[in-house]
Amino acid sequence: MTDPSVGPLVSVLIPCWGCRDYIRETIDSALAQTYQPLEIWVVEDCGTDGTYEEALAIRDPRLRVVRNERNYGQYGNKNRALALARGEFVKYLDGDDLLEPQCVERLVRAQREAGSGTGIVFGNFVIIDEHGRFVGKPAEWGASGRMRGLDVLDAVTRSKQAGSRFGNVSPHLFRKETLLSIGGFPNHNAGPGDLETFLKLLCHTDVCFVEERLSKYRVRPGSMGTRTFGLRECTDFREMVEKLEVYFREQPNLPAHLHDPKFLNEWKVWAGSHNLFSSYVHKLRKRPNQYDEIRAMYRDAGLAGEFQTIMTREFPRYLLKTLTKKARLAIGLPDQSPLLGRRA
Repeated sequence: MTDPSVGPLVSVLIPCWGCRDYIRETIDSALAQTYQPLEIWVVEDCGTDGTYEEALAIRDPRLRVVRNERNYGQYGNKNRALALARGEFVKYLDGDDLLEPQCVERLVRAQREAGSGTGIVFGNFVIIDEHGRFVGKPAEWGASGRMRGLDVLDAVTRSKQAGSRFGNVSPHLFRKETLLSIGGFPNHNAGPGDLETFLKLLCHTDVCFVEERLSKYRVRPGSMGTRTFGLRECTDFREMVEKLEVYFREQPNLPAHLHDPKFLNEWKVWAGSHNLFSSYVHKLRKRPNQYDEIRAMYRDAGLAGEFQTIMTREFPRYLLKTLTKKARLAIGLPDQSPLLGRRA
């Protein structure tokens, strides 16, 4: 166990809503951390399923449980939790996810080894189902140790990967002041708010990568990982890029492609293309879908040409990638090649 006299205070923040069946296990995984000093904040977002009462029943001097007077939404609640944190570092944990006992200790050690100016430590994770059974593991980082944030930003945007390759916030560690410097998470509560936050942070801070899988991301009925993605999600990703386009204009020394209108307009489509392609597959199979509505949304946004380019160029690659992903998971490999660097 870490010596309390030498470690910075870490705030484990558990913003939650609708997690009654999982919140006790989640809190227990935070309380089981080998790292000290630690404080744990459970911030329940005005739900009615008993999550707050379940959390309130757990007694530990490191644990504080509060309930919002109104519902703030996913990212608004993360900012509420951030305002309560007293630690130099914050460790978010979604209300149904789990931490390995050594998670915080390993991330803090990596940050120390990386040195000052490292505002994020990216850990890795596995995916579990509603019963805690192993489902799969995302790609490895393909890198370890410290990297320039701008180099990572360059790599992850230039590669034109749909969605977020960083996962959610549960595996990672943030320096509180770094997160506050960009205003925390976006209050609009759109789906890709975590990704928007990661990309903004990469403009301002160096990062550190840890390959160990230090948390468990739970996919369950009703969770983000099991939603039927379509028009709303494609719109959210398009609007995320539009907001980033404005944000990037104010940032010096960014990679040149992040100021290129052609690249940015294509990004507005390919950022959510995993949802677009999934809807198109459903259309081909004559299953319920929103493909025509998605196409109309991009047309109305002045992106009809970019939409057609992405469909023509990337849809065949999506089909191949989907088959490859299933094959990799079937034999126990990460679902994709590394985010940075080459496949092992």
